[in-house]
Amino acid sequence: MHRRWIDDLLIVDFESSGFGARFHLDSAANDYVGFGISPKTYGECVTLRNDRVVDSWRTEYFWDNAAIREYVQLGPGRTCLVFIPRSTISANSRRLRLNPDLRDNSSALLPAARMLKAMVASLRDHHGLIEPRDAVGIRNAMVELVGRLAVRAEPPMSNAAVSSAMRQSVETWIDRQLASGPVTTAAAAGAHGISERSLHRLFEGTGTTFASLVRSARVARARADVIGGGDSFQAIAMRWGFSDASHFSREFRRFHGKSPREARAEALDR
Repeated sequence: MHRRWIDDLLIVDFESSGFGARFHLDSAANDYVGFGISPKTYGECVTLRNDRVVDSWRTEYFWDNAAIREYVQLGPGRTCLVFIPRSTISANSRRLRLNPDLRDNSSALLPAARMLKAMVASLRDHHGLIEPRDAVGIRNAMVELVGRLAVRAEPPMSNAAVSSAMRQSVETWIDRQLASGPVTTAAAAGAHGISERSLHRLFEGTGTTFASLVRSARVARARADVIGGGDSFQAIAMRWGFSDASHFSREFRRFHGKSPREARAEALDR
């Protein structure tokens, strides 16, 4: 068995002639969901927490530790799984499907599953070629693909649903805009065809604001540079719109509970 990290994703690659496992209710593994690929010789017998038993022989599969009580590998083979912290999709966790369809009616892999399979296979076979600065981009792409597969689609049926979709669009716009220059309410409102007042109203009652989303996104981008490179914290602070290294350090600690220096040290140790 080989384990390795790509940012906060865990890649587990193992080969076995067969084994069994039992997951406790308080297992740390329950904090993760995953996607795996395996050969046709690899099967599994899974006992879910509702006592349902599922036997399957699948070359691609979704894995939700929290739903599983016991697991037995039925055949030999090598499998590789990418485990994603459930917290990364916490906003949609109540809508996670335990066993999402990965194939369409013609039994062909869905585009997102096909892309995810290719990425997992590449990480398994070429993990040594990944540069630290590429890790965050790879991580974000895999989280997006897993979300497309595992989160139930809910068509907007109300004004609340429309507002939710608009907020998600604004969040995506913020993330894409950060590297291009200033991220202002005027620019965000203009990009979405609404007034600045309407933009602020989108977040009323949600416990967050446009400004806090921007700060969060800046810290997330800066975190990638903190753990993946050797730039000074002052340079990182300037790159992502913080007034100075002290301001950056305060915001980083507020979001992550540790200083940039501590986060970099932990990443190097890991």
